[in-house]
Amino acid sequence: MSENTNEAVVVKASKTKLTPVFKMVKEAIEIYKNNFSKFLLMILCSFLVGIAMLVLFPLGLFIAGLHSIVLSIILGVISIAVIVLAIYFSLRLKMGQLLIIKYPEESFREVYKRTSGLVMKYLALSLLLGLITLGLTLLFLIPGLIFGVFFSLAIFAFLFEDYEGYSALKRSKELVKDYWWAVFGRSLFLGLIIFALQMIISLPMEYLGENSVASGIYGFFTGIVVSIISPIFLAYSYIIFRDLKKLKGESKIEKKKANNGLILGVSMVIIVLLVCTFLALFLSVIKKSLEAKGINSFNSTSNLEYPGSLENESQSFGEQFDWSSLTPEQKQELEKILNAQGINPASNSAVNSEDPSILENTNTDNYFEDYTNTSNVEEIK
Repeated sequence: MSENTNEAVVVKASKTKLTPVFKMVKEAIEIYKNNFSKFLLMILCSFLVGIAMLVLFPLGLFIAGLHSIVLSIILGVISIAVIVLAIYFSLRLKMGQLLIIKYPEESFREVYKRTSGLVMKYLALSLLLGLITLGLTLLFLIPGLIFGVFFSLAIFAFLFEDYEGYSALKRSKELVKDYWWAVFGRSLFLGLIIFALQMIISLPMEYLGENSVASGIYGFFTGIVVSIISPIFLAYSYIIFRDLKKLKGESKIEKKKANNGLILGVSMVIIVLLVCTFLALFLSVIKKSLEAKGINSFNSTSNLEYPGSLENESQSFGEQFDWSSLTPEQKQELEKILNAQGINPASNSAVNSEDPSILENTNTDNYFEDYTNTSNVEEIK
């Protein structure tokens, strides 16, 4: 009796373990090989969508250069339509690669048809997952990592078990619970494989030249190769999902219909706010960088200072200002403005003024502003 009990314990313990990583890689490659033709068709269709974007975008720029209001309006409508269609077909093709694993016996056409009614749900879940993970990561790095692993199987819960929105996130967390480290370790292993592959691929780029034609061609073809083998990584993640599903058994999470329209709307608002905030911060950094280098708008008179030292009157104005860059008319005009302020440009001293401290009280920005308003700034430069 005790021997049977021990055997039962051993069997139970073995069932609680996920597939070892190297065995997972081998199985993922096997799934890839068995469905290679369908994966390849999905990837080629994705490239066609990308090529269509590359062709239409330069064409749009050409039409915009014609300075025609009618053509610009047409271009705007076409551009929006092309972007929407590209996103639509890209999402369908992305889901198609996962559904090939779910329905290995079906043809490419049959699998692709299954994606037609899932685009809005898939997009809503992807945005919800991405924003939650990004928000947690930006606010608190460690919680972002923790919940990123917990929610890593949400897409599989949606496509393989019909969970939607927040229910898919809860289902993913239910699967990963008690196996967080196992899932994290296998995901880390996959990440290291991808990183090593990228490093190997990028090695020839150092010898071809960063911006050379050869490096561009090489990068294009290596991109194709990486895309072709990418379903192996999807199959690897699917095996994690499959193992956990078997271990956890029936789910306790209720399958609720998600309000995908609301999710999309709120997500878009958040994305717009994030983009605007990022642009504002980026422009602020650029502005401060330019100001630190002394590169400011010439129309801003606050950056124009009297080119002589007011504390050292022995230093002449001419030594600080390049008069040779001015035409005789410009020199005469500038002298009038300086003389009107009681300043002699030749000696950098107050003249025709009863107040000897006029140099200290003179707003030098004013006469430079007067001058720049009456002269071509670029000519002074």
